[in-house]
Amino acid sequence: MMAMRGTLERMRAIDAAWNARDWAAYGDLLAEGLTAYAGGEAEPHGKHAHIEKARKFCAIVADAHVWIEPYLDLFASHDGSKSCSVARITGTVDGALGALPGIALPPGRHAFDVTFAVVCRWQAGRIVEQRQLLDTALMLRQLQVHPR
Repeated sequence: MMAMRGTLERMRAIDAAWNARDWAAYGDLLAEGLTAYAGGEAEPHGKHAHIEKARKFCAIVADAHVWIEPYLDLFASHDGSKSCSVARITGTVDGALGALPGIALPPGRHAFDVTFAVVCRWQAGRIVEQRQLLDTALMLRQLQVHPR
């Protein structure tokens, strides 16, 4: 029970660090040998690429926020070795910036509010494997994006 509670607290801590753009605290909860998959990527990436992807996303979507109070769902295995969080992620993108590679944004600011799920495997208090699932198709529709 204590292991499960600790994992849930660490899951909340990593999302809070992401929301605060505290990349040092965020990185402290990721293992050096992290294997991470994001948004349907076929190939995984490691810890440093994972942090860089988060930083770039937040640079483009400055007000991006993962809603952890409350999570839509948050649970962990009894031994604390696995966790799953489901939350809303919101943000706005300014079409005038044209900052999203490979897509054409219409002029003006456009908001998104989609579901975001993260499944993690933990060892020694750090994430060693992570799969992020984001409804990118819905996000792009909400942003009124058209493929180039």
